[in-house]
Amino acid sequence: MNGNNETISGLRQYQERVVGTHGLIDLVKYEITISLLGQMPGGGGILLRKKLYKGLFKEMGENVTIGRGVAIRRPSRISIGANTLIDDLCILDSKTSRKDGITIGKNCIILHNTRVSSGYEGYVSVGDGSEINAYCLLSGNGGLDIGKNVLIGGYTSVTAANHIFSSKDKLIKHQGSTSKGISIEDDVWLGTGVRVLDGVRISKGAVIGAGAVVTKDIPRYAVAAGVPAKVIKYRE
Repeated sequence: MNGNNETISGLRQYQERVVGTHGLIDLVKYEITISLLGQMPGGGGILLRKKLYKGLFKEMGENVTIGRGVAIRRPSRISIGANTLIDDLCILDSKTSRKDGITIGKNCIILHNTRVSSGYEGYVSVGDGSEINAYCLLSGNGGLDIGKNVLIGGYTSVTAANHIFSSKDKLIKHQGSTSKGISIEDDVWLGTGVRVLDGVRISKGAVIGAGAVVTKDIPRYAVAAGVPAKVIKYRE
């Protein structure tokens, strides 16, 4: 009996974490769709995913392209706008308790091996026309708002959370974390390998140089670089 109970419990955890519901029909639909189409290569795979993935997501606009091997967790809390590309091997992980865990606007590009995670209580929102290069991490534990027409260079990390480490008598992993949220406004460009820390606002039109670590707010149309990032000039 214990073994059966553990199996049932494990299945429910899987459904809650990955599928997002406890319904048997939803589980079967998710498993069949992802298993048959998720790894299908070529144009045939792209075409079938365009047609048949719509039943998984909360919303999926017309002409959305989803590449091969994209991991999708809790798709019923993910919305993708029309004409958006989600490239091969990306991860869309909406593990939040919110119903709007991940929202990706129209005409966006998210290139391969990028991970978008809502966190357990947060969300990620990406505005229309934004482009996110390969191998990026977007983590919205405290809420992550990315505006319209934002450019994010490859290997960039934007993480809306931070560990508490004030006590030396406790393990850091047992001290909890803070989640203030991050806002990146319209027409911002983050260069390759930028790190944006929790609690930061990068205002409209700002440019962040490659490899910079953004620890404080950046004003409108500023150009910032360095570790930590500092304003070096303003756009004309």
